[in-house]
Amino acid sequence: MRKNFQTEEDNIFTVNSIYSVKKDEWNLNLVAGKQGLSNRIKTDEVNRPGLLLSGFEKYFVAERIQVIGNAEWAFLNSLSETKREESLARLFSYKIPALFVARGLKVFEEMIVMGDEKKIPVIVSKLPTQELIKNLADFLAYKLAPTTYLHGTLVDVYGVGVLIIGKSGIGKSECALDLVRKGHILIADDLIKIIEYPKGRLRGMSGSEREELKYYIEIRGVGLLDVFALFGSRAVEEEKEIGVVVELIPWEEAGRIERTGLILNKMRILDVDVNKLVLPLVPGKHISTIIETIVMDYKLKERGYSCADIIEKLIVDKNEDKETSA
Repeated sequence: MRKNFQTEEDNIFTVNSIYSVKKDEWNLNLVAGKQGLSNRIKTDEVNRPGLLLSGFEKYFVAERIQVIGNAEWAFLNSLSETKREESLARLFSYKIPALFVARGLKVFEEMIVMGDEKKIPVIVSKLPTQELIKNLADFLAYKLAPTTYLHGTLVDVYGVGVLIIGKSGIGKSECALDLVRKGHILIADDLIKIIEYPKGRLRGMSGSEREELKYYIEIRGVGLLDVFALFGSRAVEEEKEIGVVVELIPWEEAGRIERTGLILNKMRILDVDVNKLVLPLVPGKHISTIIETIVMDYKLKERGYSCADIIEKLIVDKNEDKETSA
């Protein structure tokens, strides 16, 4: 199992990463600074530069995307040409990633000149200011989320993301294929990309760099299989929140295995602890059925029902009765 397989390039995110993907959805129009589309974005925080435009530069965070809304535009519009140029020159003196103008507001000529000169994209959106800021912040938080990679298989079982891990050749893909045949959904096989989004929750997806290969699985002795082509669109899904980790291990390596369910094991991925169960493999053990049962039990526990806790309480109550009668 390979983990924390991440390079500096994995989270390189540029202004063009937003513009090329969200151009139509957010009604974006690039009016200046085309050469700056490769400017890197390092934070998911978005800023409105009203204080800076008015002359207060302390605490200004230049690494954030800047958004001009009604208030900033009205202030700039109230200034003389000379004062407006000074105000905008103050903003463009910083190496900001990009300047977005909301509500389809008119772009001042000084913005176009300075955007081209400083290679800072000036992008107009017809969206209301707060909606644009929210969209930017959400999109950036998703794209810049902490990321890691694991070898395994991710399947949606009854609406719960199950990450199946284990040594190479132990049967992870075969188990996933059996689950898909039963009507469950494949998210990814082999290399799983995992992000922490939103904070404290994990989402998994295919780590394949090639879109056309992300729903392929390898069955040893058979070869590569295209799950989308075999079972149709209902059998695959882009991504899923991870709820449970199931580790498959050979029986001879099992050692002491939990038998009551009272002890909950956890696996830390990034900075998040996820419920983990270890399944030792023996001939005749129907792993896909056990995983379905694990998920049903997990959902019961989420609603406050734990079979193990009930048995423990019965035993404790019985012992207390014995002590009382004695």
